[in-house]
Amino acid sequence: MAGENDIIEIKTSWLKAVGLLMVGIALTAGSILAVRQPFRPQTGSWEHYLGFSSLYFGIALFGAAAGLGLWQLLTNNKPVIRITPQGIEDLRSNKPMIPWSAVNQIGWWSSPGVEWLILGLTPAAQARLSQADRKLLASNAMLGIDGLTVNCQQLAMRKKTLIALCEKAVLEARTS
Repeated sequence: MAGENDIIEIKTSWLKAVGLLMVGIALTAGSILAVRQPFRPQTGSWEHYLGFSSLYFGIALFGAAAGLGLWQLLTNNKPVIRITPQGIEDLRSNKPMIPWSAVNQIGWWSSPGVEWLILGLTPAAQARLSQADRKLLASNAMLGIDGLTVNCQQLAMRKKTLIALCEKAVLEARTS
């Protein structure tokens, strides 16, 4: 981040949206084919209620996943994270920009289907947080997360590259 005009905008990955769309279509088609099978359990039987009827739920669930993949594919051109020399901003949330001078450590937290960039804040920065952000810090602490989070779900940038950019920005903020 050499100059004041260096702004990095990170978008979501179109490849992951295409993957979600294809998996949703395939599983919806599989559920439809299973419903149309020649064998049908007797209406009112245990197999009908638990097995066969749940296929209709699968059609709705996997159809919704395909719709979500299509929606993500169509809205993929908007940035979701903005990194500037002044700070980082999660454009999907209503949180204000987190200045690099307030960050004292950077980490990563993930579980199946969820990825977060963790920004540990200085005590002075924590004291200046809004009431809502202090509640968010408290709820994060209950999960073992020490800092504010930035949602990094389905980004078009690798985790190591994002962390390296953030560490470089924090280092430059401390030296200037």
